[in-house]
Amino acid sequence: YDFWLVKTDGSGTEEWNRTFGGSSNDVCLSVQQTSDDAYILGGYTQSYGAGDADFWLVKTDNSGTEEWSCTFGGSDLDGCSSVQQTSDGGYILGGETRSYGADAGDFWLVKTGPDSLNPRPPGAFERVLPEDSTLFDVDEVEFAWTRSIDPNGDEITYLLHLESPTYFFLDTTDYTTTDTSITVWIPWPLDHLDEIHAFYWTVHATAEGDTVEASNGEGIFLMDIIMAANEISVVPLEYSLSAYPNPFNPFTQISFDLTKTSHVSLKVFDLLGREVAILVDDVHPTGTHHTTFDGSGLPSGIYFYRLQTGGVTMTKKMVLLK
Repeated sequence: YDFWLVKTDGSGTEEWNRTFGGSSNDVCLSVQQTSDDAYILGGYTQSYGAGDADFWLVKTDNSGTEEWSCTFGGSDLDGCSSVQQTSDGGYILGGETRSYGADAGDFWLVKTGPDSLNPRPPGAFERVLPEDSTLFDVDEVEFAWTRSIDPNGDEITYLLHLESPTYFFLDTTDYTTTDTSITVWIPWPLDHLDEIHAFYWTVHATAEGDTVEASNGEGIFLMDIIMAANEISVVPLEYSLSAYPNPFNPFTQISFDLTKTSHVSLKVFDLLGREVAILVDDVHPTGTHHTTFDGSGLPSGIYFYRLQTGGVTMTKKMVLLK
């Protein structure tokens, strides 16, 4: 005997048939279509395995060509009479064993892991934070989502994409994490700005090349960019210059205080004194001001930022760590 698989059309007319087996008896007692539109067959084999008869599991493609097979059993008779695919992409087999159990024959239930030849995408998940239309007036936003489970057992990486059609100071680089949350710092510009901008974000779960987007799709939140225009009424008592965070990667916010309206030059230099960026070269009023330095195109190392204004020169050190 051999396993015999016959495929018909909707009216019972044969489209194709396939056999599987060896030199002894091999009997199929169960067949099911799988999630990839192929077929899984279960029964017993006396041609292969460890003993008199063993569970035999045969997986084909959608045309009935064998992809793989495996046996389960001991030194005596073990026969599978039913097979089903499980939600994690594996298989569950039920039948009789005389190799194991309490006496002459027992029920035997065998569960396999996911089919490594049939990779499946990560499971469904949802965006959680920020809630849609939330208004922020700070420059850090926490993003969170529920956990996705990969049916093949692969590690999942989450890909966060953030963009804005009107806010041009945002680094459009995607963010990746294996956690279900990440905090993103959104740089604020130097220019006087007190406007509300919309930000759109999506998150995808990826595993071994399979990708699925959060089931609730694209999210939106708002940010009220409150800058020096709101702080100009406070008159600093002295000039100051600082950068935060420091060390940084790849952005840092440089702040400076002016005791009077004057022309400002703010430049960045590398360790050899070469100019790498001009951040400010304009007249600014009295008050506290901020600008963002983007070091994404520079190597890790020590850099100096220098402020020149109203006869005052201040130079400080900052460290880029990638």
